[in-house]
Amino acid sequence: MAAPMMSRSESTSDSASITSKSSTPETTPLSTPAAETEDTCDTCKIGSKPLPALHREFPKPPQEVDVQTLLGRQPGRWTIQGQIAANNERAKASPAIVTEEQLKQRRAREFEAAKKDLLAFHIQAQPSSGSQW
Repeated sequence: MAAPMMSRSESTSDSASITSKSSTPETTPLSTPAAETEDTCDTCKIGSKPLPALHREFPKPPQEVDVQTLLGRQPGRWTIQGQIAANNERAKASPAIVTEEQLKQRRAREFEAAKKDLLAFHIQAQPSSGSQW
């Protein structure tokens, strides 16, 4: 026997009732908290230009600003002078380029020193021949 013909509105209401029974408000994709938040930042939108610095309102400093003291300070890490100084310090702290021959010699010296320490410990740890348990 042929299935009864349904109108389009009846079929969509049946499918809507089926999906509404199986989905909960927590699992529907449109009810996620991230989708509900609004972006309040006017300058965050793509294609928008930020306000020029002279048109912005900046907070007042909590204490009086002494320009001479500020200019007399050493340059900070995130200035060009500070970056150059940090690079120079890093270059001084890092060892010079070591050749393979120098590396072999250093390893041999360290190995000999470790052997001497181990031998001295072994001799010290052995009980003397005159003592008994």
